[in-house]
Amino acid sequence: MRVLILRCGDAPLPADLPGTVLDLPAVPGRRDLKLLDAAAFTCARAERIVLNRLEAGCTAPVASHSTIDADGTIHLTAGVYALDGSAQLVYTGSGTDPVAVGEAAAADLLGRGAADLIAKERPGV
Repeated sequence: MRVLILRCGDAPLPADLPGTVLDLPAVPGRRDLKLLDAAAFTCARAERIVLNRLEAGCTAPVASHSTIDADGTIHLTAGVYALDGSAQLVYTGSGTDPVAVGEAAAADLLGRGAADLIAKERPGV
């Protein structure tokens, strides 16, 4: 038995990595996951860099979405939001290196106050 997790590519700006196309053998403790879609992996890598650099967990009001063209250009949109809708920081950029694209997004958002907005919106803080 295999379980497929499908990437939500048609949502406007989903939370980071809501799913990437993976081949997950239903074997407890198995760690050798096989990626079925290299483009999805590349996009997920850029998106996860944003989340990592912003030090934002799954409850943080952070979202990112990326696509990749046939020529390898990654287009990334990332945002940090106030839960009440009073503030939002959004970045859009592109490039061919997923790490560089994610780093650029995070640097831009941090430079505009993303860390403060995330801290303000963290539950229990």
